[in-house]
Amino acid sequence: MKKKTIATLILTLLLAAVLCAGTFFVIAIRHCLKITVPNAYAVWWVADMVIEHMEANDGAWPSGWNDLRDDYEWCTKKAGRSWTFEELRSRVEVDWSADPSRLLKTAPQFQDKPFRVIWLRDGSNAYWAAHEPNTMILEYLKDRSASPAASQPATKSQPAVGEKGS
Repeated sequence: MKKKTIATLILTLLLAAVLCAGTFFVIAIRHCLKITVPNAYAVWWVADMVIEHMEANDGAWPSGWNDLRDDYEWCTKKAGRSWTFEELRSRVEVDWSADPSRLLKTAPQFQDKPFRVIWLRDGSNAYWAAHEPNTMILEYLKDRSASPAASQPATKSQPAVGEKGS
């Protein structure tokens, strides 16, 4: 009788462990699909919007979300409207006081980012490989400063020299 009780106890513990692991797995997958993946896309989109803004405004950094409304519309024309402007605003924070010329000269301050001018409001660090938003901004600034066409501002209706028109 004692062996049967021990076997039942072991089986019960194994079953409880499998249920706990399964619950954890379901919660982790749900979190990934509902929060992490959307956050990664949101910071990518906002970085694209900031870059579009700088392209259209002779390298000027946006001063607030209202400056990005036209750039949001431009990005939705290229990629579709998978986000509302308000949803991006609610997920992503931008340092509106950033100075692009200073950013270009800034030494890396963070382990995987050159600086921190675009980040997630919830404090998480989700982004797709090669699409970390601050690195995207730095790469754009480097390309712009190295390009002889950088002195000629691009507009949404007329691309800068060397760019393809839409």
